[in-house]
Amino acid sequence: TSFVCIADQANAPYGEKSVEQLEELARKHLLWFKERNIYTVLVACNTLCSTVVKKLQNEFDDMQIIDIVSLTCDSLKNESFSNLLLLATKRSIESKVYEDEIKNMLNCNVYSVIPNSWVPSIENQASEEELDRVVKDVVLDYKDKVDAVLLGCTHYPLLKKYISKYLDVKMYDSCDAILKSIPRENLENPRVSIYTSGDIYKTKQQILDTLGMNLDVFKL
Repeated sequence: TSFVCIADQANAPYGEKSVEQLEELARKHLLWFKERNIYTVLVACNTLCSTVVKKLQNEFDDMQIIDIVSLTCDSLKNESFSNLLLLATKRSIESKVYEDEIKNMLNCNVYSVIPNSWVPSIENQASEEELDRVVKDVVLDYKDKVDAVLLGCTHYPLLKKYISKYLDVKMYDSCDAILKSIPRENLENPRVSIYTSGDIYKTKQQILDTLGMNLDVFKL
């Protein structure tokens, strides 16, 4: 199986952009895939999925466009919480898509929080001390107040070890949901191509540092 990935780092973070900007960026990426005869696209960005994906699914009706918000919320089925901490970008929180889906599924209180500094800190490869500080600043107030955390941004799982230092609760995230949705046989010896709108050498180093994988990266 071949996986072709776009990392739109030149335009990150998406969470602060307008809906119109997000729609323009998402449409451009879908056309890029379509020009290369790629018709199954998993949108691994919660901000896009919370705001513009449903509209684009109708527009690109000859493509299978997979929404990770639904995948992530599905992982909460049959669970039971009293209080859940939802961590997501500004646009995702404002859309209320996650909050509405969670409340339709579970009878629980949802604390919706926007950790504004997390994505820039990750993208800029902040030190471990800095990452620990920005996480602590956001989550410490919820110690002993919540019994689960949902990480509603695909960047946030990179901060799990820092979050768990302050919140000893079960965590759910989009990355796990994505992996569970892909048939296991498709993950055996996959061919992966990475395209970035940013710096290819920085992206290559980020992948090596975070995933321990030495992958070829190409300019988008």
